[in-house]
Amino acid sequence: MKIKSFVKYRVTLNAFVIKDIDILDFVPEKTILALKEKEGHPFLQAYVLAHPGEFTPEIEGEKNQPIVWDAKSIKSFSKINVIGQPLYLGHDSREEMGKIVYAFMKEESFIIVAHHPQDKIPTASKCDICSQEAEWNTFELDGKIYANNVEKLTGVAIQQSSKENPAFTGAKRIAQIYANEGKEETKIMTLAEVKQAVADLNIQPYKLYGAEEIKLDPVLGKEYNSVSAENETLKSTLQEKETALETAAKEKAELEKSVAQSTAKSRLDQIMLDSKCTDKQKTLIEKFYKKGVEDYSNEGLKKFVEDKIETIKMISEDIPAGDKENDPPPKGDNKELSYEPDDDFDPDNL
Repeated sequence: MKIKSFVKYRVTLNAFVIKDIDILDFVPEKTILALKEKEGHPFLQAYVLAHPGEFTPEIEGEKNQPIVWDAKSIKSFSKINVIGQPLYLGHDSREEMGKIVYAFMKEESFIIVAHHPQDKIPTASKCDICSQEAEWNTFELDGKIYANNVEKLTGVAIQQSSKENPAFTGAKRIAQIYANEGKEETKIMTLAEVKQAVADLNIQPYKLYGAEEIKLDPVLGKEYNSVSAENETLKSTLQEKETALETAAKEKAELEKSVAQSTAKSRLDQIMLDSKCTDKQKTLIEKFYKKGVEDYSNEGLKKFVEDKIETIKMISEDIPAGDKENDPPPKGDNKELSYEPDDDFDPDNL
């Protein structure tokens, strides 16, 4: 990772539109008072000097190329002293239009506040874009150039957007003010300027306003609340339908079971016949059947019969031949089932 040291860049960064900024909320009172002592009605303008993004600045002595500035690199401005740095009328002129009197970070943007002398106000008040002249350390990573940190700010060029096309679309002033002894007069961006800045910076609506703010809007609020109410109605209707479907499914299952039970006995008899059950086995299986069956389908009844035949065999094997009174043991080599339970056998005794 190669670091380029002290490469001088002339950079014009997109001005990040910060809503409802009041310069006097940020500039220390002692700074304003000192300016008032000199002029009485000092004229101040605030610019976003830098904010995160990928831009293609003019690089002195080198070919222009895209450079990425992240939040960390922008924050490095707060580590250098920019107070007192001059503002020029464009890059090619050294006509001084004022000086930086204060600077601060806000929403990942580095903002400068400049004071313009009385004789420069007619020209400076028309300048709505700014461009930094600074020395940056950069490094290359994966074929891209990244700004690491700013070493020094040597000046700021200001100009009218109608006269100069900045390297970074949408670089604009964010506020200007006369700091009068009494009432402060503030010039705020026009609606057209705000819309253009939002479009230039590709700012999505959700980044500007949240749901609560939209609800309070006299126009969008009605649409939002209408959609929300309709959504809640649909949710309620869906829940009702789902509940109805669940109930219907249960009723259907019970009905199918009832229908299956009504024909189960005749189908059981047929299955026992197909299984070649003995009369004794049939009698006992019927006793088991009267105790209840879980599955009344053909497959379920077939499995029921097979299971009960196995159960009857297991019971027979547990009672040795000849143990029951008057029950003679099997003769010859017949070692098959020697005993089956009596007809009065109760499955509950298992």
